[in-house]
Amino acid sequence: MRTIIACCIAAATAHAQDGWTPTFTEEFDGTGIDTTRWNTSVQHNYNGELQTYVDSALLVQDGFLRVSATMTTSIPYTSGWIDTQGKFSQLYGYFEIRCKMPAGQGFWPAFWLLPEDGSWPPEIDVVEFLGHDPNTVYFTNHWTDSSGAPAFTDPPGFLSGTSDFTGAYHVFAIEWNPLQILWYVDGSLVFFSTQGVPATPMYVIADLAVGGTWPGSPDGTTVFPGEFDIDYIRVFIKPPPAPPTLLRTMRNSTSVTLTWVPVPGALAYNVYQSSTTGVSRISYEKKVEAGLGTSLLIIPDLPEGTSTYFVVTAIGSGGESEESDEVSSDSALPTLPSLPLDPVKRCGLLGLDVLIPLGLFWFLRRTRPGPSPSLRRPC
Repeated sequence: MRTIIACCIAAATAHAQDGWTPTFTEEFDGTGIDTTRWNTSVQHNYNGELQTYVDSALLVQDGFLRVSATMTTSIPYTSGWIDTQGKFSQLYGYFEIRCKMPAGQGFWPAFWLLPEDGSWPPEIDVVEFLGHDPNTVYFTNHWTDSSGAPAFTDPPGFLSGTSDFTGAYHVFAIEWNPLQILWYVDGSLVFFSTQGVPATPMYVIADLAVGGTWPGSPDGTTVFPGEFDIDYIRVFIKPPPAPPTLLRTMRNSTSVTLTWVPVPGALAYNVYQSSTTGVSRISYEKKVEAGLGTSLLIIPDLPEGTSTYFVVTAIGSGGESEESDEVSSDSALPTLPSLPLDPVKRCGLLGLDVLIPLGLFWFLRRTRPGPSPSLRRPC
C-alpha cells in the first residue's frame, strides 16, 4: 500500500490573472437570460425564506442583470434566481461577480457554489449580504465534519467598514484550490480558509432571497422593489503544475532524505511512499497533509534493509500534477550522519537548519554530472 506522507503548503499570495484561462463568462450583453447557460425560477425552501422565484424578476438591459424583489398581493414576495447546474460546473478555479447590493430589511442576495451532483454540503458562499447592514459582506465555507454533521467556517469570514455596498459596484471573488479557499473584495485578499475544502465540481448561483432566519422578514422600513444589480459573472481555471523532477534519496541508519527540484506555480507537494514498486498513487494511504513549502523531506522510521518507493506530485491552483518518476530507498546515495534534530524541524516546519540544504547541495554536485538544481532554504 502506498502512503501519502507529506503535503507541504506555501504561503498564500494575492490573486493574479497571469496563467488563468476563462471557462465561463457572462456579461449580460443580450436582451434576456440565455437559458442554454442558465436555469431560472428554481424553487427552494431554504432557511425559512419567503420569496417565490419568477422569471419576470430578471431584467437584462444595457449590459447588466437586475434581479428585483417585489411585494405582491397573491403571494408575499417574488424575486429572481439563476444557476448553471447541468450546464456549467468546475472543480477549482477563480470565481467572481461584479455587483451592487440592495438596501432594505429582509433582503438577502448571494453569489455561491453548490455541488453538481446535488449533494449538500459542501457549499461555498463567495459573498452574502444582509440589506439592513449596508457596510458588511460575509464569506462562508460549508462541509461535512468527521462525525458526518454539517459544519462551516467558525468564525465566519466578513468584511465590515465604511464601504456602502448598496451605493456602488464591487467585485467579489474566490480562488478555490485543493488546499484552501481565498476570498477577495475588489482585488484585495480579505479572508481564507483551509477547513473542509471541497473536492467536487460545483456550479454557480446568484439569487436575491427575501426574509429567512438570518436576515429576518421585511418590515415597515423596507422599500420595494429591492434590486440586486449584476454587471458580470466570470470563472477562470489554471492547469495543474508540472510534476516534480530529479528526485533523489539519501539514507542514514533510520531514515531517508528525499529531495526534488521545486516546481514553478506549486503551492504544495504530496509525497507518496509504498512498499511495492510501480503501483498507482490511488493505492496509497494518506498519512500527513500539512507543512511548509519545501523541496526536501526527511522521512523517519525507515531502517536500513527496508525497500521503500517514492513519488512526488505538485499541487497548484488547478489541482494536483501527474506523478514524478519513482525513486527507491534502495538507490539512496551513501549514508549521511544522523543529526540531532527533530524530524519535523528537519522538514522546515519550524525552521530548517541551513546546514542540511548546504550539505545536500555539496553532495549532489559531487555525485551527479551536469548542472545541479538550485537548493533554497525553504523558510
